Amino acid sequence: MKIPRKPLALLSLFILLVVGCAGQNEAKNFLPLTPGNLWTYDVNIQGERTDMQVEVGQPREVEGKNAIPLSYSYNRLALPTQVEYYVIEDNAIVFPRIDNVQGQYLKKPFQVFLKFPLKPGAKWEWTGNLVTMGDDDKKTRARVRVEVNEAEKVVTHVATYQKAVKISFNSVFDANGTDFAIKEDRWYVKGVGMVKEVLYDETGEEIMVAILKKLEKKD
Repeated sequence: MKIPRKPLALLSLFILLVVGCAGQNEAKNFLPLTPGNLWTYDVNIQGERTDMQVEVGQPREVEGKNAIPLSYSYNRLALPTQVEYYVIEDNAIVFPRIDNVQGQYLKKPFQVFLKFPLKPGAKWEWTGNLVTMGDDDKKTRARVRVEVNEAEKVVTHVATYQKAVKISFNSVFDANGTDFAIKEDRWYVKGVGMVKEVLYDETGEEIMVAILKKLEKKD
């Protein structure tokens, strides 16, 4: 299957960026990150259809933190095209590292991916660098602004979720001296994970839609 190059390039660039007292439990239990858990998504990239698998791997150390890797692959390819690492903190899920076909990158400082509690209107921002591992001088400046929206109904192949939390990510990064902006909306359900994703290009046009197709949980 031939997938348009521009949407895939935009997707790769964006993923380099993204993603109270009850906060600790919310952060710990919000995403089902047991090793072996597997999500399959029906993905539409400007009319081209494919499947995307996201699998939880065994924890490993990233910059002194216990990080949980999520491996992304398309059509069950032998090797993942991307691995994201998440660290569960007291009231947040942080995103310290990403590996993909372009290289391995640390986020300095660590990016706050989700900040709890996830209440409508909540906002936070990350500004930092994507640093190529093994070459601290090779870095890209980036900024991600995140906003929690009202919960929405999301229909998937697995179930209909009446109150999926919608989170918007607006990212700006320096692409060879020129600011480049992109937006992503994600819908999450506690204990299930991401059930829908929409990625937009710099003009606001949808370039990718992913809908949950199957969930295999080990816990």
